[in-house]
Amino acid sequence: MWQKWGTVNEGLTMLKTIMIGRYLSIQGQFVRTTPSGLVVVKVGNKTFMGRPVQKRHAA
Repeated sequence: MWQKWGTVNEGLTMLKTIMIGRYLSIQGQFVRTTPSGLVVVKVGNKTFMGRPVQKRHAA
């Protein structure tokens, strides 16, 4: 399964995770970043806009 995923996309798809509200996160194909800093992702035929999830380093 993982090999098929990598073969189909060949590194052309970047996934991003965004937060919508306080508790809902969505992961999808990166579309663009708005001038206000929000990120737009596409899941299927729907697009969502939200705050990007920041990477955290282990303590």
